[in-house]
Amino acid sequence: MATRADVDNLKQEWDGSWDIEDAEGFEEYREELLAFRKGQEAEWQARQAAEMAKYAEKIGVPGDLATAESHGHGMAMRDYWMDQAKTNLLYYLGNQVITGGAENRADCRAEIALIVDYIVQAAEASLQAHIALELAKAR
Repeated sequence: MATRADVDNLKQEWDGSWDIEDAEGFEEYREELLAFRKGQEAEWQARQAAEMAKYAEKIGVPGDLATAESHGHGMAMRDYWMDQAKTNLLYYLGNQVITGGAENRADCRAEIALIVDYIVQAAEASLQAHIALELAKAR
C-alpha cells in the first residue's frame, strides 16, 4: 500500500512519458494522480504556447503560432541534417587520416554522396521554413 510520501515521490519522478494514474500500487490515488497529470500537461502546454508566442514575435509573425511552430520545426530539421553531415564528414576525414588514404574509391564516393545529401536536406528544410515564413508575413 502506497503512502503519501510514495505518492509525492512518484509525482516528482514522473516525466510525462506515461500515465501516472495507472502506476501499479497506487490504485487508491488514481483520481489524484489523474488530476495531477492533467494539471501538469496543461502547465506544459501553456509554457510551450508562451514560448511559441515569443518565437513568433522574434521571427516577425506575432500571434501566428502555427507559422512559428512550422518555422521552428524546419530550423530543427536543418540543424539535424547539418549535424548528420558534420558527423559523417568528421568520420570520413578521420578515416582518411588514420588509414593514410582511401583504400576503396567507391566507398569514398558513397560517403561523400551521403554527406552532400545531408547538406541538401538541411538546405531544403531551411528554405522551406523561410518560404513559409515569408508567405505568412505577406498575408
